[in-house]
Amino acid sequence: TYSIDADNAVVSMPSTPVANTDENDLFYYLEEVNDYAGQKTGAVVLNRAVALVNFRSNDTDWTNANTLGATPAYSSVTLKDVPTTFDLLSGETNATLGNVTYSRSSIPGDKYLAAAYCFVPESNITAEVNLYTADSDASLVRTLEVGHVPVEANKQTNITGAIMTGTVYFDITINAGNESTNKEI
Repeated sequence: TYSIDADNAVVSMPSTPVANTDENDLFYYLEEVNDYAGQKTGAVVLNRAVALVNFRSNDTDWTNANTLGATPAYSSVTLKDVPTTFDLLSGETNATLGNVTYSRSSIPGDKYLAAAYCFVPESNITAEVNLYTADSDASLVRTLEVGHVPVEANKQTNITGAIMTGTVYFDITINAGNESTNKEI
């Protein structure tokens, strides 16, 4: 879970986040209340404070990995030089960058190798992202370092291609399909 400094309205990345779970997605809502009396009615719009980075193997690569006996069962992700705190009042990240390492967990599904979240300033960033995959015996299958990955606030960055076998060819796309900028509840 995220750490919250309630006095300063600052959220910090979890100290031991787990990869491949949407429990790391983070929404917030801010409303200034000067004179509050009674109940509030109406829609509440939640803002997403994070970006999502996904790794996905293409069909040929997945088949080749299975044929070679290198079927991934677990993955972990490290995001390097990314913001580690988010100010809920200003909607900005801290200037100090750090590494966020997501601990190993089961892969999300066939060909879908890993997912991790990070705070992103409004100006967006590029990050170095490391993927580690392991088989069902927890033996290392593949380590992949990808530099200069574009990451945008409230968006998905999808890294897809021949990730598991041979020479790595992949495409990086930023998908606005991370639902919408805001989530209404």
